[in-house]
Amino acid sequence: GINAEYMGHFLSVYFFRAMPLLPEKDVTNQEVKGWKGLHLLHFQSSSCSTKVRIVLRLKGLYDGTTLHHVDLLKFEHSTPFFLGINPRGVVPVLVDDGRVIIESNDIISYIDATRPTSQPLLPAEGTPAAEAAEASMALQDEHHMALRAATFTFIVPPFLAKVPQKTISAWMAKAANDTVTGPGQGLHAQIAFWTAFNRNGGVAWNEVRAGLQRYMETFGTLEADFHAPGPRGAAAGRLAGPDDPIGLLDLAWLMD
Repeated sequence: GINAEYMGHFLSVYFFRAMPLLPEKDVTNQEVKGWKGLHLLHFQSSSCSTKVRIVLRLKGLYDGTTLHHVDLLKFEHSTPFFLGINPRGVVPVLVDDGRVIIESNDIISYIDATRPTSQPLLPAEGTPAAEAAEASMALQDEHHMALRAATFTFIVPPFLAKVPQKTISAWMAKAANDTVTGPGQGLHAQIAFWTAFNRNGGVAWNEVRAGLQRYMETFGTLEADFHAPGPRGAAAGRLAGPDDPIGLLDLAWLMD
């Protein structure tokens, strides 16, 4: 089980960051509610899944975590089984004694807060460096979403990325009860994006340009933070210090 002190610490961070909250009623997969220990639902080639697997290894938890591979190429993330766990239909998902945590940056923050080790991956709570780190993680959430338009234009060919209508229909059936809040993308936004993607044969060029512009802006902000004096610079500096231990910011930014 989880030490109550550390669960309290996590919840304070959880609500401070306005992380995606997955109410228990939204987890309609009853089997998962009975899972004991740590379970990770992931896709092998997903960078977001990779960063979670790395954190599990850094924390010495990987061997004790049950892995469930979700094949995105077979649209297994759109099955009733998976949507009953995460109505957003995206990986990775962490299940901890039946509790469901979604969005990769939030998962790695959760792991760090609830499984303390001699080397924490985030600065101590309540410090200026911790506030700077939280701001940087929020910026990385924007960075990740901005990257999507370019990814499905220049890296993944549109004809391969096209989402079957039955998958969109499955999302639509689930979207009426999509109450998840916080960073990331809800089902309504996903449905709109992929419906337009299928109709247009890819991402519209104005969206690609806007995404790339925001992508570069987030890097510009990160660069400014990196050179800023005080806690902002100290937090961003966790990315590059050769003598510093790896931290969550390293993983959040460099694994995207």
